[in-house]
Amino acid sequence: MKKSKINMVVERYFLFEPNVYMNIIFTVTGGATPEKLVEAVRKSYTQNQTTMSKAVLDDKGELYLEEMEESGCHVYVDSRDWEEIQNEQERIPFHLNEGEFLRTFIIPKGENTDVFLMAHHMLCDGTGLFFLLEDIMNNLSGNEVTYKPTVVLKKGEARRKGNLAFKQRFLLSLVNKKWKKEKKIFTWDDYYKIHETYWKNKRTQVKFTVIEGEELENLLKECKALNVTVNSYLMAKILQDYPQSHVLGIPVSLRKGQRSVSNFVSNLRVLFDYDPQKSYQENAVALDQIVRPMVKDEAAKYQTSQFLAIMEPTLLDAALMYHHMGFKNECARIVAEIVGYYGEKYTDLGLSNMKIVDIPTQYGDYKISNIVGFPPSLSAADKVLGAFTFDGKMTIIDTTLEEI
Repeated sequence: MKKSKINMVVERYFLFEPNVYMNIIFTVTGGATPEKLVEAVRKSYTQNQTTMSKAVLDDKGELYLEEMEESGCHVYVDSRDWEEIQNEQERIPFHLNEGEFLRTFIIPKGENTDVFLMAHHMLCDGTGLFFLLEDIMNNLSGNEVTYKPTVVLKKGEARRKGNLAFKQRFLLSLVNKKWKKEKKIFTWDDYYKIHETYWKNKRTQVKFTVIEGEELENLLKECKALNVTVNSYLMAKILQDYPQSHVLGIPVSLRKGQRSVSNFVSNLRVLFDYDPQKSYQENAVALDQIVRPMVKDEAAKYQTSQFLAIMEPTLLDAALMYHHMGFKNECARIVAEIVGYYGEKYTDLGLSNMKIVDIPTQYGDYKISNIVGFPPSLSAADKVLGAFTFDGKMTIIDTTLEEI
């Protein structure tokens, strides 16, 4: 039987990035044993094509997802707190070339059990990871789970749907042409080296705030009164603490109802100067007037994907190697500057708001609660915060890298 092989375009952006972990921690109540949860997790791996595949780099530097007979993702039972596990595991590179896109940790806590999902962004976006969580819980309760194939944005579709300016496309074509003459294909050895160098003296600290009840109700009422989205409102409030941020990154979903464990995320780059002479409410209105038309513009949402589809894929690797490992090459320097790895950051401040997470809380005798999901930190951003709403609670997550 011939193994399925899928060309990865958007996912290439995450390949050599040393810090693209997406994590979810949640509590399972109802008396589930660690053994039952391990079984449910392993079963969920077999029900999704991505978790039954591995990353392959061919001799031309193209990236593919190739199916495997057994999953390379792992599940462990661990007694430590999730923070300690995270700080240990983020320093250990994922073996993507062996199909390790996800590590799951079952953490017994008396009558209840915590589950910590640590995923590489090549697996999926944040929404996809919540869908995998749903698969785990359905398996645990004995509900039927449908096999989900990997869905990716094809190169031709990405090229066609974006609206990159002619100047940007022309510059990319010139850099591509020059790079083809001096092209270097980076290997899995380079992938492991960049990860080791990045994490040598760093660790992640996570803080989160939960807004619920009357406080959340009042927040939503104020958004309605101002006629702004929750995203614009939150970003304006956050900008009070980061007034020096001028380039905002707003992830947007390209999902059209798909519930697959895949990547459907893109990014809008918004130029905005917070006015300290005005209230954050006034700033929220001003920001919303800029962002709302961009979110409605389908072509604008595909700009990042179009950029990745046009660019020589190994050139993005070269840009990261330039930034993190001192790789000397003019084409790599130019792309590193365009993307924001070098010089001015592409994004000063990002807010990844998943809005309302569309999965149940109750699964037969079992219930999930205390969910915290946090976004990755990228080389092209100075600061990324996360937000989502689940079971009537909005959680805002602030991840910070600290030197050790």
